[in-house]
Amino acid sequence: MNYRLSHRTNYEYEDPVSVSHHVVRLTPRALDGQSRLWSEISIFPKPAVVSEQIDYFGNTVTFFTLEEPHDSLIVEATSEAQVEAKRPLGIRAG
Repeated sequence: MNYRLSHRTNYEYEDPVSVSHHVVRLTPRALDGQSRLWSEISIFPKPAVVSEQIDYFGNTVTFFTLEEPHDSLIVEATSEAQVEAKRPLGIRAG
């Protein structure tokens, strides 16, 4: 079964922020019985720097920096994952 996942975080600041650094973990992992078909993270305003790393636990970690004054920040993540149905415990394959 395929699942479409979406997440939106919206920050509104009282005063403009001159520089901000962020870390997000919004990308689904590939696991036994689950595969990530695609994933996208959108950030507004557009960051000056974006990078990704895999952490100790296998999660994708996205780092980004906004280097210009901003009074709001929107982070949207959209993904599609495929999950295999598992047999309930106690049910034998026929």
